[in-house]
Amino acid sequence: MQESRLHFIKTRGKMICLVTCHVSEMCRETLQDKLKYIIAKCTDIGIL
Repeated sequence: MQESRLHFIKTRGKMICLVTCHVSEMCRETLQDKLKYIIAKCTDIGIL
């Protein structure tokens, strides 16, 4: 099984964050489902 990792950089003022997501090939959720969840959570806490 090969791991796939999604990377992106988020900047907020002078702070730079490298965000890495690990997506398991065994899970039932799609990548789109996971991204929707992450965006909703970030919106709730005020990051986006």
